[in-house]
Amino acid sequence: MINDDGMWRHVDSNPTRKPEKQKKFNKKGALATGGLALAAVLAIGTTAVVSHHGGNDTQQVQAGGTSAPGVLESLAQQNSGASESEAPTPLTLDPWQTVKWSGATEKDITSAQKTWAAEQAKTGMAGVRSTSTLTPESAGFTSDPTKATVNGAPNPLYSYWTSDLFNQESALEVQAFINPAFGGWGSAQAPKANPASQLNASTFAGIFTESFVKSTKGKNPSAYLPILADWKGNGYGGAGVVEQTGGAYWIGEVTSSTAKWKYDDQALGYTVDATYTVKFTGVRADGSTATKNGVLKLKFVPAPLAVAEAGGYRVQVDAASLEVK
Repeated sequence: MINDDGMWRHVDSNPTRKPEKQKKFNKKGALATGGLALAAVLAIGTTAVVSHHGGNDTQQVQAGGTSAPGVLESLAQQNSGASESEAPTPLTLDPWQTVKWSGATEKDITSAQKTWAAEQAKTGMAGVRSTSTLTPESAGFTSDPTKATVNGAPNPLYSYWTSDLFNQESALEVQAFINPAFGGWGSAQAPKANPASQLNASTFAGIFTESFVKSTKGKNPSAYLPILADWKGNGYGGAGVVEQTGGAYWIGEVTSSTAKWKYDDQALGYTVDATYTVKFTGVRADGSTATKNGVLKLKFVPAPLAVAEAGGYRVQVDAASLEVK
């Protein structure tokens, strides 16, 4: 149905389902042959443990030990196109993760990225599981806006957010923040690069809501961009990191994530407060690695219908922060 704000919302076929849930995922292992592997693609199998606390469900998922097929390419294959000035990344990445993305446009989401996002949802690593909250397309639901109506009436199987769509778009947005090679802002991550002069909300066009962008006016980008950059201009405390594959200096991998889903009965839609634990890895000139740990917090909200109609992501970020130690 269409709300007062002009946005399509899916009316849950099971209105008695309680939307308030918190899901927690912990990473089981972070090392793979050939270097550190992205936690998002380490495992396919999962073991779920559900515990009840005062009526609220907390779901914990541990990753299994089976590598996702076709994902763990050798570092030599990954970096065959890297320039001589770039050090190989110690992380195992899909080829698309080392190339600047096309931005927050739905038509540009590739089949490889969709597969990757689906694996994340299973392992609970670089994404927050949504299948128990949102309707899955495997059950016949659709997020295709051309199918929002049937014979002029609202399609009961249409959902503005399906679990598939949310997984894909939220995970790619996280990737743009923690992986400069993919986000396309690697040069601004160089030590002493004065990132405040190179970055702002428009660097991540389409990810942030209009209200978020307006709130950044007059602020230093370090106050609102959830990214690892040399804001203090001290070379990351003398970490000595050099440029690696894809032009990044630090690449993050999500090691665990939690999400709180809140349903708005009047808007017939969800907002999601997601927290990601991130491990950032850099490479020094001698080939050794440097690491930093961070906590990324994002609030996901449905984009206005006009954004979706223009081909933009329907999952947008309305609040963001990154704390790095």
